[in-house]
Amino acid sequence: MHLSAALSPAPVFRLIMYWKRILTSGSSSIGNGPSFQAHLVLDNSPRGNLREQQSAFDRFRQEYNQQRPHQALQGRTPAECYQASLRPYNSRLREVTYPADFDVRYVSEGGQMRWNGSKIFVGRVLIGEPVGLEPCGDGLWTLWFSSYELGVFDERKLLIRARRKPTVKAPKIKT
Repeated sequence: MHLSAALSPAPVFRLIMYWKRILTSGSSSIGNGPSFQAHLVLDNSPRGNLREQQSAFDRFRQEYNQQRPHQALQGRTPAECYQASLRPYNSRLREVTYPADFDVRYVSEGGQMRWNGSKIFVGRVLIGEPVGLEPCGDGLWTLWFSSYELGVFDERKLLIRARRKPTVKAPKIKT
């Protein structure tokens, strides 16, 4: 994410993470046009509080779906082409799971995970969420949230550092 804690309070980060989970949860459309544009709006326009952030998202959605013609839709808007799905909508997000060889920790109210009795700061944006630790070397673990690589955890230094080129994996989701 491109937001800074100095620019936006933790609740806005949590809302953005929630929206990102919705956009990528169980779909193969990661990186599609609407999803990408929504990520730009969510990541690059932090607001001071949740109400302002939701208003920004609502304005984007209104313009994108009701006002802007789309080349792929022969100059029509998505609202003009929309047909309701016959499939039922499950309003509950699927649980994030990790492979069996991952060590899973939950992020506490203080934004920390526990490791051998020590508290390691992960980030308040992930409060209450499971993070996965994938062994990647002697005392080193790749830290994941769903399909997003967060960095590399060094268990000797009790430090998480960013990797130069983070990767994205297919989400591990219970069905």
